[in-house]
Amino acid sequence: MKKFLLNFGINTFFVLGVINYIILLFNFILRIKKIIQQKKLTPIDNTFKRISLKFYNNRFFINIEKLNYLCQEKDTFGLIREIFFRNVYLKNLNLKNFNKFICFDLGCNRGIFSVIASKIFKFVICIDLQTKYNKCIDEIMSSNNQKNYEIINGIIGSLKLLEFKNKLGANQRIININELIKNKSNGEKIFLKIDIEGGEFRLFDEIDLNLVNIIVMEVHNDEDIQGALKGKGSLKKILDKLNDNNFKFLCFDERLNKISYPDTNISFVRAIKSN
Repeated sequence: MKKFLLNFGINTFFVLGVINYIILLFNFILRIKKIIQQKKLTPIDNTFKRISLKFYNNRFFINIEKLNYLCQEKDTFGLIREIFFRNVYLKNLNLKNFNKFICFDLGCNRGIFSVIASKIFKFVICIDLQTKYNKCIDEIMSSNNQKNYEIINGIIGSLKLLEFKNKLGANQRIININELIKNKSNGEKIFLKIDIEGGEFRLFDEIDLNLVNIIVMEVHNDEDIQGALKGKGSLKKILDKLNDNNFKFLCFDERLNKISYPDTNISFVRAIKSN
């Protein structure tokens, strides 16, 4: 029931509007058998080809069909459900003065959060390892008349990452996050959104938190992490570093219930630097 309410609750109603909400709900009812069998909401992800959304008093236009085609993936609406409907990154944050922040969207994927950030923050740095998402980001920004963004392809880390260094393409690079923040900001406050599939543990080994003001991030359990990053994570180290650098933080499970470490169900962390 909680998962249903997160995807079909009052926030979804206001984001979609009356007509689109009814269409989504009707499609849910039609596919209820598959949803129960799969224990996932993915059967409703083909409900819309294009969609108009209202979020924090801004209007967003997303061509779901085109984004899926450009990246050859099918889960754009799933990302919309997570980022717009469930609002996993901005929920309960005071957005006042965010237009003076620079947002670094680490793990931007096809730009669903980035386009929101472009209308809330002064500027957005969209960072993802995979270059296949670049056209998606350009498409979604163009559809919303946004130009205050930059795309950077690469992996966050140091030159010591030899397991990745030889696998990077011509347009990919290893990114020193501290140097990037210094180079792209001019006294603005910094907002980090992080969803880098286990790379958050390595990131926190290197990041200078004196450069950052707000962090919202998805954290990954070790069983969900693949390849060279597996076994490298310690959520306790992340939380200790936040605490040592004067951040107040909250932890949430996948359904956005507030929980505390060492609960193993922690999926999201929100941290704000104390004044």
